[in-house]
Amino acid sequence: MAGFPAAGHVLYEVRGTTNDVILADTIETYLRVTHVPEVLATGCFAGAYVSRLDPLTFRTTYVAHDHASLEEYFAMHTARLRDAFVRRFPTGVTLAREEWIVAERFGADR
Repeated sequence: MAGFPAAGHVLYEVRGTTNDVILADTIETYLRVTHVPEVLATGCFAGAYVSRLDPLTFRTTYVAHDHASLEEYFAMHTARLRDAFVRRFPTGVTLAREEWIVAERFGADR
């Protein structure tokens, strides 16, 4: 994914919090090595970011091609991928999900 998401892209963010630093580190590794590559393999997203706010809070931001791509992801892939995450991490993490639409992009590679 070159540069920042362009206007019109849809961002799908999953934010996780835990009270256990070791668990947060384990989840981040799982996201980077397994989960995010599996989500990207669906073809519904142009790219993704894995970020940490602090030792206990992480966020994955997926950049959908458009709203139809995100809806396709929800309809065809979400249940399987969420289930895999919950099987791996059944307790100890709280997840929140949000959808954002990029209104405008600013920056040198605009």
